[in-house]
Amino acid sequence: MQPRAGGTVLTIGLLRVADRQFSDLRLKCREFKWNDGDLRCAGGTLKVGTPGVLPAGRAGDAAAVDFHYAAKRKLLELTLRDVPLASLVGAVPELAAWQPRGTVSGSLRLVGSHAEFDLVASGLAFANAEGSRAAEGVALRLTGSASEASGAWAWQVSVDWQGGEAFIQPWYLKGTGQTLVASGTVDVDELRIDKARFELPGIGTLDGRLRLDRRNGQLAALEVASDRWNAGPAFEQWVQPLLGETPRVRPLGTARFAFALDAAGPRSLDLDLDLSALDVGEGRLALADLRATVPWRSEGAGEARITSSGGHAGDLPLGAFAVPLAMEGWRFGFDRVELPVLDGRLLFENFAARREDGQWHWQLAGALYPLSMPLLTERLGLPRMEGLLSATIPRIQYEGGVLTLDGALVVSVFDGYLSAAGLKVIDPFGRAPRLVADIDARHLDLAMLTNTYSFGSITGYIDAEVRGLEMLGWQPQAFAARIETSPGDFGKRISQRAVQNISSLGGAGAGAAIQRSFLRFFETFGYDRIGLSCRLVGGVCEMGGLAETDGGYLMVKGGGLPALNVMGYNRRVGWDELVSRLRAIAAGNSRPVIE
Repeated sequence: MQPRAGGTVLTIGLLRVADRQFSDLRLKCREFKWNDGDLRCAGGTLKVGTPGVLPAGRAGDAAAVDFHYAAKRKLLELTLRDVPLASLVGAVPELAAWQPRGTVSGSLRLVGSHAEFDLVASGLAFANAEGSRAAEGVALRLTGSASEASGAWAWQVSVDWQGGEAFIQPWYLKGTGQTLVASGTVDVDELRIDKARFELPGIGTLDGRLRLDRRNGQLAALEVASDRWNAGPAFEQWVQPLLGETPRVRPLGTARFAFALDAAGPRSLDLDLDLSALDVGEGRLALADLRATVPWRSEGAGEARITSSGGHAGDLPLGAFAVPLAMEGWRFGFDRVELPVLDGRLLFENFAARREDGQWHWQLAGALYPLSMPLLTERLGLPRMEGLLSATIPRIQYEGGVLTLDGALVVSVFDGYLSAAGLKVIDPFGRAPRLVADIDARHLDLAMLTNTYSFGSITGYIDAEVRGLEMLGWQPQAFAARIETSPGDFGKRISQRAVQNISSLGGAGAGAAIQRSFLRFFETFGYDRIGLSCRLVGGVCEMGGLAETDGGYLMVKGGGLPALNVMGYNRRVGWDELVSRLRAIAAGNSRPVIE
């Protein structure tokens, strides 16, 4: 201790609080009293060193304190007055990397092996180097106590977050009166939270317990249980950030959950959903009266049940359904689930999923029972199509981040069928899924197809194939496609409008020829075969037809009376340009080019 002008300087060589010790404490007091081991300092400033190396630039920081120490009673009292948080870095060097700002006021009291504290932080701000955790303008109050016995400290703490904002990736949070009350013990081996309650205004409460192995820094056990939460704000604040911005999921109703895990991983999950409505992707999928009960255990069997009174997927109405999901550890499955869609049904069966070595594997099969095409196209706002739509879905499996179709997906449409084989989707749930497949179409009724899209009238049937289809982010990157008249004996007529539209795909030709000749007086023409091909490479479609000719290729070979050949002349067409032409045809906006 050294009396100096304007105050007294007190040096403390070593101070131990709990399992932390501080060295080289220098306390300068405006008013100082010392009487028989009772030391009092008013209007003081405190500089604190540590057992290790002081962080660079922090040695000069000082805290404004009132200090009282009574040796006989083993009493230490500190009162902090708007202390800059930066000045505490010397005492708690772990704070240095967070660049703390703001002030803290309050009191700390240590009597023997019992400690009490009451601290208020204002304007608290911090950030880590990666930017994954940060806060600004935080106001909170921290109170609690701790008592030591036999090398272990029993503690209680209460935290009241009154304002400010924080980002803890991926969550952005605002202080709106959240409170945390917890108690437990800590020793050299373990930190225990025996009881904790987290109050979230507008959402609900959360109770939990925790054990942390301090020797290796690993979680030993965690148990958490909620009361009945308000599902909308709870999902918006805590779950949506994990999913990203899309799709937006908006539940309306309540949710209740409890889970437990240990060092080996999750042990149990109980989930109870009672939602009057669930909206996914701003109306892309909506379900009403969604109920779910999930009693999952890592060891042992159980059954979850999910039900809904129906809803819609886009413009398609969905009927009521129920999903009984069998669970046994990390294995899940069901035998059969039917989902009503319009006047048909979508069947899912033989679903099986399992998690092994941190990876999900699952498989599923199904079918689409016939849907009325007129009803379907009306609901989707598409040109009217006739007939029925049905499909068989062979086994689909997901493994190693790849979705694979085991067999051929067959869809009945336009009095014929489409089939997709060798279908794979790589990273289907990522930002840029990659799809590969071969597609075949057989015996499609051209009258039904062309009338649907204002193409003009063509009677007959057509086959199509697409080989080596590759899509990235659902945009075509490569394929070799061909359409050609189906084999067989049937009527074959083509209208002027259809000739014009086919001609517009390959460049000016037949459409202009018709307008310049007597052929313009005929509504329809006979044909023998139709054929058109496109090989997409590097964003350019290499066009072809039934046969090569001087300067072009034959797209329609005439037959009967009157007969008309349709030629194509543009051998290389940009994919975007071709799509634009097809859209114009579908909208009925294509026009002949007169030359």
